[in-house]
Amino acid sequence: DDNPINKAFNELRKKLGDSATNPRYIKTVRNGGYRLIQRPVFEKDYRGLRKRERSWFNGSPYVGLASFDESHAGVFFGRERMREKVLRAMRTQLEDGSRFVLLHGASGSGKTSLLNAGVIPRLTQPSSQEDLRALAVARCDLASAQSGDSLGALAAALATWTLGDRPVFPPQPTEDLKNLLIDKPESIERIISEAVRLHTDRKASEHPLAHLLLVIDHGEKLVDATPVDDRTHEFFSRALTALCSSERTLTTMIVRGDFYQMPPMVSAIKIK
Repeated sequence: DDNPINKAFNELRKKLGDSATNPRYIKTVRNGGYRLIQRPVFEKDYRGLRKRERSWFNGSPYVGLASFDESHAGVFFGRERMREKVLRAMRTQLEDGSRFVLLHGASGSGKTSLLNAGVIPRLTQPSSQEDLRALAVARCDLASAQSGDSLGALAAALATWTLGDRPVFPPQPTEDLKNLLIDKPESIERIISEAVRLHTDRKASEHPLAHLLLVIDHGEKLVDATPVDDRTHEFFSRALTALCSSERTLTTMIVRGDFYQMPPMVSAIKIK
């Protein structure tokens, strides 16, 4: 039947798994159109989920020169193609064992916003259809590293990884965790594997693409700031290599485009 109303109701019946001859929801009324005979029941919390996704009650969604964060996911639009490109890169890096994604672009182009409001919510929300799963997210902002102490900033970020109510790394002063990254970077993989093994949410942790996500922002500070000592880049590179060697991690670094191919930058983020 080419009648657009009939076509629309036939399509609706298909979506509901209904039948015209033995209807559960939509009954055809002879010479009178259609009648709803039973209200469809959707998945638990379906209506609430749609409302949360489409509603915004947190003031103006325009943040000016600041970056969008995860709370803005519901009003972050226009970067869908780039978001999917980043997600594909993450999936590829996890599957081939590299576990490192470099996101670069011009200053002010929205790299941090894309990751925080576009990508990360897809990795962390239980309702997401994304096959990637971030069990926890740690953020390391090198722009806030004191006196160029990038390794201290990394240690402080890793200390925030938790699975359930258990920290991934044993509770300790940041300086002690920093020393572990320097002296025993090879122990990182064992610590992370043990933490994931003990995670109480077995369904989540056993997902093939489940991972602990580390986000390193302002990666250009590795070469743009004066390091605390001459071996800082070497120690940082070793720690990053150890992190990326763990099957349960993914590191994403954000770098300004004008630093991306500079020899010092390439050396600073070299993963051996």
